[in-house]
Amino acid sequence: LPKPDESLIDESVERRVEVMRNVIDLVRLVRDREGIAVKYPLKEMIVINRDSQFLEDVKSLEHYILLELNVRKLTVSQDKHKYGITLKAEPNFKILGARLKGEQKKVADYLKNKVTEAELEQFLLEGKLTVLGHEITSEEVAVSYAAGSDQGHGYKTHSDAKTIVMADTTEDESLVEEGLCREVTNRIQRLRKQAKLVSTDTAHVHLVVHPAGCQLDSVVVAKLKDIESATGTPVKLGAPGAGSKAPTATSKSAVKDAEVELWLFAEGDDFEGITVVDGTKKVRIHLKTQNEQLDGYPGLLYHIRSALDLWNGKVTLKDSNGERVHPTVDIQSLAGKTLELAR
Repeated sequence: LPKPDESLIDESVERRVEVMRNVIDLVRLVRDREGIAVKYPLKEMIVINRDSQFLEDVKSLEHYILLELNVRKLTVSQDKHKYGITLKAEPNFKILGARLKGEQKKVADYLKNKVTEAELEQFLLEGKLTVLGHEITSEEVAVSYAAGSDQGHGYKTHSDAKTIVMADTTEDESLVEEGLCREVTNRIQRLRKQAKLVSTDTAHVHLVVHPAGCQLDSVVVAKLKDIESATGTPVKLGAPGAGSKAPTATSKSAVKDAEVELWLFAEGDDFEGITVVDGTKKVRIHLKTQNEQLDGYPGLLYHIRSALDLWNGKVTLKDSNGERVHPTVDIQSLAGKTLELAR
């Protein structure tokens, strides 16, 4: 096995990535708990940590954090009190009662009404706290963060021992509409995948939203160009005509309180071309277009190199039997076939 060159390890990068992963995981838990899919943007997230280096690391990767979590704004702070965040002890009465017996009531009362913020912060760091002569462990009491009434409206919190995240989960009309647009985009992309299409395959989609006139219907009409651009697929509003050929793939699914129905029509028998597979990549090469016809085997290789960005080295083609395609072949005889690229 090769030996790693540890001199190339950048501890600063590793630390910053670990911080980023930690923050992303916390906000994802907020989304999961509140039932808000990542498709729906959030206005703001606030990261609170007393370590200034931690916050600098968060800001250094702000772009990636916001992109991954689909959040518009990131704020960092060392002061949890500024955002109305307080620590709250939640005793496990069952476990405490089994161990402390008659002392349980006094200990629980102290934890709920008299324990200080400093004691709880120390408890989070050490995992234990002495209360009225009894050592309490993290199994017997949990610590949660609560947002005060001034900043708490719409913000949901989650935390680990050192970091608090607050996510603004209030609904904004423009953000909801963007989320609905993503829902439709995602369904068209899944339908293309279901039809086993690659990015170079042409197709179009017919789309109908039920009931007509609902919010989703309005969003689709307003953002139709965005949906087409994101999917690379022209979208026609309305069901296909009675005389249309059979669709390549269809789907019907619920989106919030509406339903979206899709019919996808891929290029069919009129496609005069060759499918070329290169590992996990697949491209379709047209033998004839409206303006020109492919010029023999050299022309075929040129279009393959162009589509796959393979300008260096020798490439050859193999058929489904593993036989090499000879350069003198009549490429029209390859129409409709799938060939494998060999280097």
